[in-house]
Amino acid sequence: RRTRGQSLEGESLLESVRTGSVAAFLFEELQTSSTTKLQAALRIEETKVGGFGWSDVTDPNAPVVFDSEQRFVPVSASLGVLQQIGFGAVARLTGQYVERAPDAAELYSKGIHEATGTFEIGNPFLDKEKAFTLEAGLAKARGAFRFDEAAYYTKYKGFVFRELQGVSCL
Repeated sequence: RRTRGQSLEGESLLESVRTGSVAAFLFEELQTSSTTKLQAALRIEETKVGGFGWSDVTDPNAPVVFDSEQRFVPVSASLGVLQQIGFGAVARLTGQYVERAPDAAELYSKGIHEATGTFEIGNPFLDKEKAFTLEAGLAKARGAFRFDEAAYYTKYKGFVFRELQGVSCL
């Protein structure tokens, strides 16, 4: 356990962390007619990430560095319909909900990132990132003229990104 004033000099961007993950998934496809298929998928994961984090992620001189372990259970699911529309083309519509656990660097980094020349501070209080996506597409995979086009919309909740904190070293 460290307290304010103890040096981080000589330590790496990401000190020793503990990670573990196990996942299971299921994919099903159902032919509902000669031209229509339904597809469904489900994925459940358990992720554990442990390491040292700062109690105040905006202040590298925070009073306490603590050892913690986070447990996340991301769940993802999708449902889609594929419709043959003639000439070998298939139209598709898919909806998916995806959760992602933050990784060790996003939670526990604290140090100089040599490649970017920045001092990165992880946030041990992050939660799962969530996204909902709707996609419509049209594809033709056989013949001389082939294509695969899609348009999609994604809405995120709890998006994990690098954010400047206004802390600088002189």
